Amino acid sequence: MTRKLLLFFSFFLLITGQSYAMSDADCVQELAQMDQRIQDNSDRRDLLRAKAFKLEEQADRWQFRSEFFQDARRNFEQAEILKEAADEVDILIERLEQERADFIKKYPKCVPKIGKSP
Repeated sequence: MTRKLLLFFSFFLLITGQSYAMSDADCVQELAQMDQRIQDNSDRRDLLRAKAFKLEEQADRWQFRSEFFQDARRNFEQAEILKEAADEVDILIERLEQERADFIKKYPKCVPKIGKSP
């Protein structure tokens, strides 16, 4: 009875252990997806900051002209909203970079070897 139970648990661990192991291709693909998410969000953050900068520049030009005062104020407000959104994306990027670092610690074989020929 004990031998059968031991054999069953050994077989169970063998099967479940294989499902938790990540193949090299899966590992590299997951790392590439993480890198892509980080890059996409970096591009998004940069775009938000560029739009905010453009709105602020326009508002700076308009703020002392009475006919455009309301427009300048609205641009300053919109620029502030965009900068806050960029800051939120920046926090997301930091979290994604931390997840990537944790993944690399867990699966160091995923990091491509630079300068080594196959």
